[in-house]
Amino acid sequence: LEKNRDEQEQETLVHGDVSIVKSGTCSGEAKDGNSMTALLRAASDQNWKEVKKLILGGADPGVADGQGLTALHYAAFYGSTELSQTLLEHGPSGLIFREAPDETTSLFLACGNGHLDVAKILMEAGGKALLLKARTDGMTCLYIACQEGRLKIVKALIEAGGEALLFKTERDGCSCLYSACQNGHLEIAKALIKAGGEALLLKTATSGYSCLYIACKKGHLEVVKALVKASGDSRAAFLLMADSAHGYSCLHAACYFGHVTIVDFLLSLSCPGLVGLRDRSGCTALELAVAAGKKGAAEAIRAASGRPATPRPS
Repeated sequence: LEKNRDEQEQETLVHGDVSIVKSGTCSGEAKDGNSMTALLRAASDQNWKEVKKLILGGADPGVADGQGLTALHYAAFYGSTELSQTLLEHGPSGLIFREAPDETTSLFLACGNGHLDVAKILMEAGGKALLLKARTDGMTCLYIACQEGRLKIVKALIEAGGEALLFKTERDGCSCLYSACQNGHLEIAKALIKAGGEALLLKTATSGYSCLYIACKKGHLEVVKALVKASGDSRAAFLLMADSAHGYSCLHAACYFGHVTIVDFLLSLSCPGLVGLRDRSGCTALELAVAAGKKGAAEAIRAASGRPATPRPS
């Protein structure tokens, strides 16, 4: 967090969620040439003993740097349990809820960076109120953990947050399961399906994209298999779901992006109506594959259906 403060360039902590740039501190305490107070400098060095000494000497444990990051944010980013415990013990009661300007909490940072022990400390201290906090864009600690592939943290968050956290979506309606499927995190997807069941499985984004659609689009075969297996009696409806914009099914997505192994798998399911399903332009998945130049996908459908490809209607 501190290594680039001597440079002019911007550094991102969690994929753009918290940006650290050279700037002045918002504290009135003494600061060094890089606009860091002694306490923040010690926190960035993960020196919890020095932080404790400074606090006992009168330093403000809630002081924030120019980007609104407190020592607890630093502790969460680096995964320092001792520093986290010190700050929670000696800091103001609301410190754990303090947000950076982009609404990032210390728990969000710990979860995004995979620091399970610190995340557990923060979850216990902040309770449901902290667990359920969401940024304006809808991102939660669970969503970022799913996005970044933090399986152990995801399991801990599911247990602590329950359905209230599990079913939260970001502003485009994307669920935590959608995020896991989009990024190909198989074990996380399985854990979420186990916890959320059919209700989470069938949840769609505002675009109409399902978790199956996005997994097919991104080419994550094993995730696709897990989703289909979990769909059970809802399999046919699950496979035939189409997005809102183009009317694409999961097979349309797999064909358009040329994921032949997924096309083969979907065809093996023998879902009536899937091959013949047309998008809003009137195209079947086969016609879309031909128009997109995805020869492998087109050949797979031709082989399964026993009919030649036809050009996409003009």
